[in-house]
Amino acid sequence: VSAETRHQIPFLNYATYIKYTDNGALEDTYYSVTLPDKGKFIHHVPQDYDIHMINNNYSNSMIILNSYYVESQTNNNSGLAYNKTDSGTDIKIHNDSAFSARYFNTQKDDPEIGALEESVTYKDGNYVGTISNQTGYDISNACLIISGQIYAIGNIPDGVTADVNVSAKGVVSQDYDIERAIRSALNIPLDGAADGMERVQLNMLLQFINDNSYDNYAYVIGFADQYRTQMFSDTPMTEVNGMTMVQKQIRIGYESDSSGRIYIPDITQMMHVDSGDIYILTREIYSNELDISFDFKNTFLPETLTLTDSSEGAYTISAYNYTTMTYENIFTDSSKLSGEGLGVYFDDNKILKLKITCSIPNSVDFSILPAFSMTGRME
Repeated sequence: VSAETRHQIPFLNYATYIKYTDNGALEDTYYSVTLPDKGKFIHHVPQDYDIHMINNNYSNSMIILNSYYVESQTNNNSGLAYNKTDSGTDIKIHNDSAFSARYFNTQKDDPEIGALEESVTYKDGNYVGTISNQTGYDISNACLIISGQIYAIGNIPDGVTADVNVSAKGVVSQDYDIERAIRSALNIPLDGAADGMERVQLNMLLQFINDNSYDNYAYVIGFADQYRTQMFSDTPMTEVNGMTMVQKQIRIGYESDSSGRIYIPDITQMMHVDSGDIYILTREIYSNELDISFDFKNTFLPETLTLTDSSEGAYTISAYNYTTMTYENIFTDSSKLSGEGLGVYFDDNKILKLKITCSIPNSVDFSILPAFSMTGRME
């Protein structure tokens, strides 16, 4: 390729995640810089960003750059130099081979994006409610993720409130194909290669699910196609390619019956894995012991806890007794716990802790996490 026709500018590719929390939003961006020829490249990162240099697998931070770094530093092995200034961090890449890439992760609190608001309730076997897009950007391919199942909502233009009315799906099975489920939700053909931005969205959602493998909380997600991290505000768009995904952990509401009782058909959407090895999507337990906790919030008054599915796996189930501060076997005589005795297994914040123990260690490759339902009332 002649000097007149070959690429002369670097390629910048990024994936940005906007993570909404109770304390506001966080911008989390992974990006790469690829130089098509030998030479140097200088990139300025504004001071309100923390920046990590990472390896080619987007993991295992090698250097963390933040306000504590005030002197010019050089990593001779990677051909990188960085310098902390009053306005941010200057990164200098010294390229010794064509088309070599460098990878970075940046994080910033309170990015310039508005709110994503939702109200979703389980009612008569359906999830119903609204999702309001106040981000300042159009949202494409919005979805709900509840107990491992993905529900397509569609596109939500900026300033629009979309209605939610989807039929609740059952427990995810062992042969669950997460990629096909994502393709269906994102309107990507189920067979064949995904092209362009379809592939980017597919990979970002897969990465999101992998990053949240230790909880099973409900989320609303979508893609803000026009949002662009401020790190590239001075870079021509033709030189930058990427996608932004918004994500927010949500709390599913449950409608009470005429007596005021609430029924939660699957409490795993409130589950966090404290220790042990499990593939949360298919509920496959790969360790001899699994400690999990369920957060019902402090306004919930539990009345019954029911073991609804224990068809596979040889294990015992224990609950933590906050009075005796020990784990006690439950479901030994019945598949339901109820009455005043149930209260000892919930702390003041209504946290329930369960321990799943393999009855015959190493007897099988894995066991399947049992399913639980619950009834109760709101204070």
